[in-house]
Amino acid sequence: AAVDRLGEPAPEPPGATNPFAFADTSRVLTILGAAGYRNAAADTVALTLTVDGTAADAAKLALEIGPVPRIMQEFNGTQDDRAAIALTIERAFQPFASGGTVRVPASVHIYTANRP
Repeated sequence: AAVDRLGEPAPEPPGATNPFAFADTSRVLTILGAAGYRNAAADTVALTLTVDGTAADAAKLALEIGPVPRIMQEFNGTQDDRAAIALTIERAFQPFASGGTVRVPASVHIYTANRP
């Protein structure tokens, strides 16, 4: 929603710290190996992320974590931009909202390794 509204942000430098810093399993396993860890492995697990509240509550959370804050900052997003992005995200979350909870399917990587 933020990219659609404001544009594609500049690429982050390799190894940048951000909410998706561990998305590239090959990169993380390489880092663990270089640090001397043995038997490093990545297991991708499907799960459901749950937010108590409405789709609007989940959208508000999405405005605080993930890529939205960085995009807003890079493009000097206004309050009008923020409101429009929030509405788009809220609409996207609506199908996952039921009974005071928003349940969004997701996947996460779980890394394991043995200390040297």
